Amino acid sequence: MKLKFSLLFLNLLIVKYFFSQNQNDTLRLYYLINQYKSSAQFYKLDSMLNQLGDKKLLLNINGYADFLSSNSYNKLLSSRRALSVKKYIQSKKLNITSIEIKALGEVNSKSQTNLIVGQPNQRRVDVIIVNDIKSNNDQTKKQNNISNKKINSTIILKKGERTTLEGLSFEPGRHYLLPQSRPVLESLLETLLKSEDLKIEIQGHICCKGDSEDGFDLDSNNNKLSENRAKVVYDFLIKNGIEANRLNFVGFGHTRPKVFPEQSPDDEQANRRVEIKVLE
Repeated sequence: MKLKFSLLFLNLLIVKYFFSQNQNDTLRLYYLINQYKSSAQFYKLDSMLNQLGDKKLLLNINGYADFLSSNSYNKLLSSRRALSVKKYIQSKKLNITSIEIKALGEVNSKSQTNLIVGQPNQRRVDVIIVNDIKSNNDQTKKQNNISNKKINSTIILKKGERTTLEGLSFEPGRHYLLPQSRPVLESLLETLLKSEDLKIEIQGHICCKGDSEDGFDLDSNNNKLSENRAKVVYDFLIKNGIEANRLNFVGFGHTRPKVFPEQSPDDEQANRRVEIKVLE
């Protein structure tokens, strides 16, 4: 019992010290090879959450993997790690206004000298607590202003042309849209309602070439990530009164990148998209 208390006290001191050294407090959770759930890491997470109390905060959760295995698998593994942490935090029902996650895979993993051990410091999840509420409120206002502009202007669609739906956002490895994507969908809906003769094809694309033609979807448990993302847009339009005979959806995976080769997160984001092609 005494040993358990000492370990808990030491863990709290480590977490507290680490927080005091950063403008945006960060807790790093480390994993074994191929592991994405860990009761030991949840124990550390509990220490952090207990200190938060009922503070109103924003969280960023970044998942990583080392160079072991393929790039696509490592991307998936980092996504599973981040999602596991997010779900655990959400189960605590704290006063957290927003949780954003990123699956960064082996983005910072460079050394390949030891194919057995890999890079233990890269098998991790960073939980970043954003303390500057004023700064984040200002950023939210800016995003809302941009969203309002998108609502008030329809998307221009011309026969035979493709238009990228700028602003659609998905969680890594998932096909559900984030709330800030709603204004983009409403702009598309407004365009189709005003132009009743338009017929379109909704085309889904993903980043990061992997071992299969399409990405793995954590929600549907299949390799149809780009198709499932396109179908989300299709379902939204159908639900809001657009006739099915005016719509079609298809997923192209990573076979039609806008940027090749991908050399940065911005390049990956440019390829992670949904496009609209006007059929007639």
